[in-house]
Amino acid sequence: MHVKTREEHLCFLQDMVKLKLWFVAKWKYENPQESVSEIINIRTLILNYTEFNSEGINTDISQKDKPDGWVQLVDELSDLYRTMKPKGDYEKYEQAAFTLVAPTLHSRVERDLDLFNTVYLSEDSRQGSCFFFVDEADHSPEASYLAQHFGDGGTFMRCHQWNSRYPQSYLTDPDFFRNSLIKLIDDTEACGAIGIYGTGWMNLFPVFSRQFPPEWRNNAIGPIYDIKGNLGCWGQFISADYTFQHKMGARYRRTHIIPFPSTLCFAKATEFRSFFQSQGKNNGTRKI
Repeated sequence: MHVKTREEHLCFLQDMVKLKLWFVAKWKYENPQESVSEIINIRTLILNYTEFNSEGINTDISQKDKPDGWVQLVDELSDLYRTMKPKGDYEKYEQAAFTLVAPTLHSRVERDLDLFNTVYLSEDSRQGSCFFFVDEADHSPEASYLAQHFGDGGTFMRCHQWNSRYPQSYLTDPDFFRNSLIKLIDDTEACGAIGIYGTGWMNLFPVFSRQFPPEWRNNAIGPIYDIKGNLGCWGQFISADYTFQHKMGARYRRTHIIPFPSTLCFAKATEFRSFFQSQGKNNGTRKI
């Protein structure tokens, strides 16, 4: 198994930050009413990749207080944009802005590698690829702030995916992913919900979406081009082994259109079970 090196991870951080700084200039030019600081803090995950993030690289810290050093850096990036006035020359701003951000990337490389090579490869992290959040003290669907209602009523739980086959993709093992989905459906019904939903770029990615019943795609809401700073958007530029997806990045730069915009899809548990049964795999009951 290939173990990611320090140099590889630093290149990943650099390539992701460069693309996001390019995006900041592009979004600001197309949406002049938004401030540079708003775009950086709301629409990118740049903070996560810097020394100012004291938590994991994928931890949602959007609602937490920003460290003073990060606030100062964002102010400098905002001042740079006002001084340069790059307009449509997004690369010009990207290159100048990167010189400000680059020094903040190095110190978190070892911390991230420790996370990848221990937690991501641990037995607990490799048990399944699908889950949802429910308050442990109250196993009801309404205990999750991510519960939603669609169609003719009933509660749907939000499905999250975790690459529990790092550094390979969990989609390379369809049986494993299907069993993970079946367990999720079992858990969904056990807590009183009638189905699951998911939001993100992967709903338009054929290798992923064909693992779900047709209703999942037929019920699609979107695509949504309102870019937000989460992996539901930016994850398409990250390979399974957590290296930069150069092909996707180049495509975005060339077309100026996000390759796979975020889309919301949902389906009922009964539709999942019928789908699995129609495939002749099993009757939709968990088999591990």
